Amino acid sequence: MKIQVLGSGCPKCKTLTERVEEAVADLGLELIIDETPVPVTLASGLVGRVASMDPPSGSEVTINDAVRVGIGALQQFEVPNLVGMTQAEAQAALTSLGLQLDVLGEIQVDPNSGLVGRVAGQFPEAGALVDEGSAITVQVGVAPATTTTTAPPTTTTTQPPGDG
Repeated sequence: MKIQVLGSGCPKCKTLTERVEEAVADLGLELIIDETPVPVTLASGLVGRVASMDPPSGSEVTINDAVRVGIGALQQFEVPNLVGMTQAEAQAALTSLGLQLDVLGEIQVDPNSGLVGRVAGQFPEAGALVDEGSAITVQVGVAPATTTTTAPPTTTTTQPPGDG
């Protein structure tokens, strides 16, 4: 029987691999663990577990047949460009990808930029790859506070001629 283990070698992966190897060896089968992780969602409960199998579960196999399994890894998403969106639009865009919105606060922007009341900055930047469930931090644009200064009234005192 040949057992081929490919993967990252993390401690949890090694434990999982050992358990799978033992179970498959007990059945007299050949185990092949795919090097490429299987993208899964957090909700699936398959992160770090067998997420795919060939032949599929329930199939009949004979001694010395090969069983190929894939281990689940959290699905990654490309961060969208949120700059210019309202907070509600940014929330909807991230929720549809399984990501979270974290509003850090406000940042002053040019009142003519079109970013007042909208996302003016984000981290990580658009295009970065993040795991499902990650939080994307944004700052909402606000116009700089305007200050008005008024000069105090001036008074002039004039003296009648001859006084003085």
